[in-house]
Amino acid sequence: MRSYELMIIIKPDLPESEVKKVTDKVKEYLTKKTAKKVKEDIWGKRNLAYKIDKYSEGYYVVLNFDLNPDDCVGLKELLNLEESLLRHMTTIVE
Repeated sequence: MRSYELMIIIKPDLPESEVKKVTDKVKEYLTKKTAKKVKEDIWGKRNLAYKIDKYSEGYYVVLNFDLNPDDCVGLKELLNLEESLLRHMTTIVE
């Protein structure tokens, strides 16, 4: 198991309930893959450094978790298919 940090930026025009659904979907994937110590940190709406598509702000969520490296491929596929995400980045925490 490795420790990871995942930051996702969600489109700002979605209602709070949809933002929660997206984060719950990612957390559900992690728990199915037996991730440990899943911690969610919601930053809320923030300005972006540059426009992505037509958006100048986004809804930031950071997830910290321990996961088997083989399961990160499936996580990346899940995030790439999610249309409500503007960007995502997964990093290894030393």
